Amino acid sequence: MQVDVLMAAALIITWILGIWLGYTYATARVQRLWLRARAKGLRLTWEPMGESL
Repeated sequence: MQVDVLMAAALIITWILGIWLGYTYATARVQRLWLRARAKGLRLTWEPMGESL
């Protein structure tokens, strides 16, 4: 019984960590592309937040 609870907790923690890492990586990548495009003077039509970052 105790092992099942520990396994479930470990799965939930790893799942949350994976989502968080993926989200932070994706947002950092989008910001990097956005800054590179802004440095070149290009204007992107798609804005993630609806406003310039």
